[in-house]
Amino acid sequence: MEHEQLPLSPVLNPERSYYVGIDSDYVSYAREIRRLTIEQLEYEDNTVGRFIGRSAMRSVMNKDTVEKLIEMRLEERMRSLRDLKRAYYPYDKWVVRENVYIKGYKKAAYIEQSDFLFLIKPNEAKFRVYERTQDGHFSFDIKGRLSAHYTLLNKKGDTLYRDHFIARNYGIASTKWYPHRELLQFLWEEMPNNPDILNAIDDWHRDAFEKLTQNLTTELSNRYGHFINKRVVPLYRIKPRKYDYIDFEKALANLSKGLTLYLNKPEESTKELEKSIQGFENILVQHEPGKRKQRIDIKVAGAVQYNMAEAYYWLGNYSLSKQLAIKIIQNNLGYSMTIAARRLIERAEDTQNRIQNNENLLH
Repeated sequence: MEHEQLPLSPVLNPERSYYVGIDSDYVSYAREIRRLTIEQLEYEDNTVGRFIGRSAMRSVMNKDTVEKLIEMRLEERMRSLRDLKRAYYPYDKWVVRENVYIKGYKKAAYIEQSDFLFLIKPNEAKFRVYERTQDGHFSFDIKGRLSAHYTLLNKKGDTLYRDHFIARNYGIASTKWYPHRELLQFLWEEMPNNPDILNAIDDWHRDAFEKLTQNLTTELSNRYGHFINKRVVPLYRIKPRKYDYIDFEKALANLSKGLTLYLNKPEESTKELEKSIQGFENILVQHEPGKRKQRIDIKVAGAVQYNMAEAYYWLGNYSLSKQLAIKIIQNNLGYSMTIAARRLIERAEDTQNRIQNNENLLH
């Protein structure tokens, strides 16, 4: 189904634009910050200086930006190849600027035209080498992890938010199997001279960086975006055995129709959701706790309660939705339904926070 996704942090708006840049220029002088004067910093060719302007840069630098710059000190870009750490690549800047965006808002083509600045700092890739043993032979399995920090700034130079993202580890390359661990150790010593391994690392870095930018787009859009989103909503139905569940199917059909109409026909959607709740309530009153043989046993009642919780959620009654989900968890109706109920509670609390944050902004 489709629904309106409100921002968790309503900072952006349709009248304002943002720019995405790499903050390597911003932090390039950070490790030497104590030995530089504000006047020297103004002449640095840095992203923040171009964004907030030189005069604003001076006032910001007189406040707390020096400490922030020190915190963001530049790490050495090159480490020994023996540690399997690689430098930044030229395509990094292009990929970030082209691929990272916030859904629902305008991305500025030039930094001077933007109202907000997202500074992305891809951290140096981290590599781990795992020794594998099989049938008395030994091998290395190399995996990598790429992460990034981002900083959101406004035109005054204020830092509005910071966060850190990590792409999951996944395999890069594996060595051949060797009969002796000593041969594997020798291979490790010669790793910097192994073109196959180094090429595999280069290819991995390119793919990992693209995946990281996709992750950043998802995360930034989730926090700041205002757009039409799609969501898969889990609903429960009953497989008839001894009894018929025509009334359950009818209530479920009302619920499904209400969700389908949710975005484009809200009034009709509300009517269908309310019909489904009434139908499920009529079924739930037939449940007699403790009775062994009955059409509406505890599992059927749990399915009814979950579907009702979803209906209440989409009607905006988050309190009743969470109450029903908590009952499901307390009744311990199986792993699948318990996880679904917990996710519904998290979703309800998240939606409440988004609504509250946007209402606070209006007031």
